[in-house]
Amino acid sequence: QEQLLDYTPGYQYRALEWLLTEDELKLGIPSTKKEKIRLAQRFALACFYFGTGGNYETDGWYNPFNFINGMAHECDWHFDLLTLNGFIPFGASCADITVPGVQFGDDTDTVRVVTNLRLPSNTIKSTLPDELGILTHLTSLNLGGNKLFGTLPSTMAQLTDIQYISLTQNQLTGEPIQDWMESSWSNLYRLFLDFNNFEGTLSPAIGGMTDLRELRTTANSLLTGSIPTEILQCTNLQILHMEYCNFNGSLPVFEAPDFLQMEDLRLSNNLLTSSIPPEYGTLTNLRGLFLDDNLLTSGSHPGGLGATLNPLSEMELLYLEDNFLEYMISPGDDFLKDMIIGGRLRFLDMSDNLLYGVVPHYFF
Repeated sequence: QEQLLDYTPGYQYRALEWLLTEDELKLGIPSTKKEKIRLAQRFALACFYFGTGGNYETDGWYNPFNFINGMAHECDWHFDLLTLNGFIPFGASCADITVPGVQFGDDTDTVRVVTNLRLPSNTIKSTLPDELGILTHLTSLNLGGNKLFGTLPSTMAQLTDIQYISLTQNQLTGEPIQDWMESSWSNLYRLFLDFNNFEGTLSPAIGGMTDLRELRTTANSLLTGSIPTEILQCTNLQILHMEYCNFNGSLPVFEAPDFLQMEDLRLSNNLLTSSIPPEYGTLTNLRGLFLDDNLLTSGSHPGGLGATLNPLSEMELLYLEDNFLEYMISPGDDFLKDMIIGGRLRFLDMSDNLLYGVVPHYFF
């Protein structure tokens, strides 16, 4: 009735109202598993749209990306935009999967399910709706560069197929790594949480994400405590960016062969107090090492800094400034000579440490 429809307590109601009264496809009550999946994901995307203010005329999404098009399949709620990697769908896009008909007795069939939700830099100002968890076949989620706030909803534990998540440059709070992620996000290989307001310590649950290849928590200044040793279980890591937080304690001891593939390690601007582990010298594919602006010391490793870093001939970027590293530079210093003359080193900063000795001629 018209009076009832005027009562709008929340975005879920608005999504249901749209499905019942405005959606031109009129899906109706599902009788097969395929139809149930279809209706559920259409409802979930409608909830995401209304729950994040996509319908606001003056302060809503910058681009609606064909959302809430009542004449189109929800898998077509996107625009293909030209990027450096070719045309990429922005909005919701899908893939075909095989669905065994076990719940309603229907035959095995294929169904188009939402696998990608890509809405970066779209002026989204809200919390993340719980209904995001309905999209259980989601493999890629990119909501970076918006103004999302609040905590990560626990319903995201249902995204067990997820492989890529970018929530960079938002205003999200709470713990960035939660216990449910250990079992739910075991297929995740890229996680971008940088430039937010996450707080607390980094949960040992990080160790359950064993497929993780890239992790970024940079610029979350309220993150504290030590970096959990469980991160050493993420033996597929290639890129780790954890700068500009307030982590303390020791550097994680990454070493080959488990981390031979690591290329970029950035832990600068924290409160880390250990020496540089000699095991870092086994990471022979490392191209970038950023340990500047910490409280690191030289330790008692024989040969000191040179013996630790000398084997890293692939190194291109080495930043060690603003620490308490004690090291004597000599004209015959093989560590620096091999990196500068025989290696790939392009940028070196060791300023504001406890260096002494003679500047070698090959610097010039």
